[in-house]
Parts: sequence; structure tokens; C-alpha cells
Amino acid sequence: MSGKPAGKGIEMIETLQNLKKEGIRLYYFLPDFQAPEAVWRTVFDRYVKIFCAADNVALLLDLSAAEGVQEPLAQFSQALDALGDDAPAVLTFESEAALSSAALRLADVLILTREERSLRLLNHLETQPRILYGGDAAIFSRDEARGDDTHFDVSVCILTYRSDFLKLERTLASVVEQKGCSFEIVIADDGSEDFPRKAIEDALASKGFTAYKILQAPKNQGVVHNVYRAFSHARGKYIKNISPGDYLYSDHVLADMFRFMEESGYPAAFGRACYYREEGGYYHILDEMHPRNLEPYERNDFAAARRAHLLCQDYPIGAAFMTRRKLLMQYTKPLLGKAVHLEDRAYTLMIADGIDIGFWNHNLIWYEYGSGISTSTDERRQAQVIRDNQACFALIAEKYPELSSWCKWHIFNEEDMEDAWLDYYEEVKDYYQKVDASVAEAKRRGQWIYLQDVEPKALERIVQAEVILPPIDASKSSATSPS
Repeated sequence: MSGKPAGKGIEMIETLQNLKKEGIRLYYFLPDFQAPEAVWRTVFDRYVKIFCAADNVALLLDLSAAEGVQEPLAQFSQALDALGDDAPAVLTFESEAALSSAALRLADVLILTREERSLRLLNHLETQPRILYGGDAAIFSRDEARGDDTHFDVSVCILTYRSDFLKLERTLASVVEQKGCSFEIVIADDGSEDFPRKAIEDALASKGFTAYKILQAPKNQGVVHNVYRAFSHARGKYIKNISPGDYLYSDHVLADMFRFMEESGYPAAFGRACYYREEGGYYHILDEMHPRNLEPYERNDFAAARRAHLLCQDYPIGAAFMTRRKLLMQYTKPLLGKAVHLEDRAYTLMIADGIDIGFWNHNLIWYEYGSGISTSTDERRQAQVIRDNQACFALIAEKYPELSSWCKWHIFNEEDMEDAWLDYYEEVKDYYQKVDASVAEAKRRGQWIYLQDVEPKALERIVQAEVILPPIDASKSSATSPS
């Protein structure tokens, strides 16, 4: 099949359908033969180096309206011919737009370049294939083609976009030092203009760490697309997401949380997040946490936790979760094209589906409060958060009519107003008043309500600066649930 035409018209579609029935994984690629980046060179080079005839893959080259194809294809054919019978499958086709769209719908993987015509393919997707950027050196995986996709206990996915390099470097250091379980690092950048790939590679090399992948999106698409791409490349049984500025609490928490997941059987669970904020060179630990009410999770009262989550929107932060990879991909996928930034609404969809969320009652991360999307005070971000939240509840309302009244209340279209909305408002108001009262009572007794066994020196070691605990008698402002 090396360099073989896929046929024309219906014949081409039938060829692709038959390959799919045979279990062949189709990689759709619109080459950038005229672009200065010449991403096609990386794609062709890596494809023939990674795959062979025994692998269930085929590279589908869309040559429609392509210019300057002769020389690149001649080079590619020469490389394939040199492999003889061991060459991996390559198919070429040229056709009108309708058939190109049909071929795209059959693809398992879409390989993008920075060309506008390549990026426009995203607008024609009815379902979401796995998306790769052709310029990534680690674009292909032989294990993936053979169905062997779990190699680590945990995939730590670090999500970046114009990130502060010092924070990223510290986050990497907190991950690399982990002991007691196998893990990889997947760094997914969402189209930063000056992404410091070389500096990241040097930082990891200096620590002798090699189990990592770096993914670069050709343009910014938002957090939801970025995490889904990271999950698609991950090979761990579980996913642990983290962002620059957030740090794993100690050098054994990844293994401790992994063991909790395995022993408890929870498909998704969250640990304690120790909130901090940097001000004037000092790092202040905050007596904050989300969800604000931990009691339902501490009691394993999943019905109460579900109501608190879906009605009161008292959410655990996404950074505190560890989740089975395949489950997280399953619940992130419906958010593609619906939400932009709130990737952790995947957990809201899980809870709506009746999946019980576990709570590991130990410190898991240092969380930089106020820097993330959900806790940001930026008005544009807040507006997008509201839209993302509404999109999530629209999905739930469509699937579960019995929850539609709650969902419509959160979406808040006045045309859908119901008498029950006043009851919901009163219940949510009462919920947070009780939380505030518990916080005030703890302060009166001279106690923190969220901080537990926190060790400031652990954060000082990471940030190399003084860390200050909150005073016991400090007044506490009422923090709203991140949404």
C-alpha cells in the first residue's frame, strides 16, 4: 500500500471504510509543501522511522489543490522504497471538498500544520478525532498503533499558555522528584508565541528525566482542547493535571494518591489543595479550599455531594483531582466545541451521571490561588467562565430532564423562569450561610477550618522565599465557589 492512490470519489471512501473495518488507524494529513515551516518533512520523516508494514496504520495524504508536490513526494517515495516490504502504508488522494470532508470524518487522527487551510479543517469536524501537530518530534507512537497504551501509573499533564518560566520550572521540579510510582510528564502548550521548548528540555535533561512529551498547538484553542490533546498523548492509567505555579505537595504524594485510587476503586478523586498567594516577595498560605463544604465527601455521602455540586455549585478544583485517563477523556470530549476554558466541568458531567467522586483527605498540591481561570478576577475570563458553565449545564439538561430545572436556573434565561427557582435560591443561600457560620465558629475557637498538617517549609523549599501562615484570628472573607 506504500504510496498507493486511495482512488476517486466513492471508490476512495469505500477503500477507507474497508481499512477501518480491518482495524487500520487512519492519519489524515494536508501537507504544507509551500510553507516555510515545512512541517511535512517532520511528518514524513517520523512516520517512516516509527512505523512499519506490521503496524495497523495508514497515512492519508490529501493532495487536493496542493502545489509543488512532485519533489516532496519523490523524496517520500524514495524513503518508502528503501524500506521495501517493511514500509508502512501511505495513501494519496485528490478530490472535491465534499469527499475530502467525508475522508476527514473517517480519520482517527488529524495532523495539523500552521497553514490556514489546515487549521480550517477544524471547522469541518462533526466528531473530534485525535489532533496532532505535525511539528512535534514525538508525533507518532508505535505502541498506540498496536493498542498498548498504558505504560505508567500516572501521566502528569502540565498545561501551559504564555506561562511564567520560573513557575513552570518549579512545577517540573516538584513532579520530577516524585518517588514510589511510575509516571510520565506531558507538557501541552496552547499556542504560545515564544514557547521555551529548548529551556524545558534543558531543565529536564539537567535532572536526568527522559519520560516526557512536549506538545505544541499551532494556535490557541482554549484549555479544553489543550487538555484533550494532552490526554490523547498520555499513557498513564491515571491523569494528574497541574499548571505552572501549582506544585505537588511533597515527593511522595503522587504515589500515595495513586495507591488510594487503586485501593478505593474510585475512578476519580480529589485531594487537599493548600492555597497560597504571592504578594511583595512573600508567600502567604491561605485558609481556603474548594469545595468549601467537605463534610459530604468526608462522610462518603454521595447524594449530598451531588446536590452540593450540581445545585450549589460547590466544586472541588480541577487541579486537586486524579482520574482514570480513559474516563477523563470520555467526559472531556463532550465539552469540545462547547466550553473553552473550564475543563474541570468534566467532573460535573461525571457527577450528573452518578459517578461517585472520592476524597483523599491529605495534602496533594500547593495551589496558587487567583492565577487560574476559575479564580481569576479578570472580567473577560469571568464572562467566559459563565458561558462555559452554562454550556455544561445545557448538556446535563438535555441528557437528564429530571435535572433540567436546576440546569435552567444556572443558565438563567428569564424566559425559562420557574416558581422553583426561588426555592433553589433559598437553599443555596442557606448552604453558604452554614458554611460561613462553620468558618466563623472555627475562627472563634482559634482553629483553621481547611488547613491540615500544612508544613510551610515544604513550600519554602520550592519557592526559595519566606512563607507565612495565616493568623488564626484573621477575619475571613466569604469566598465564592469557583465556577
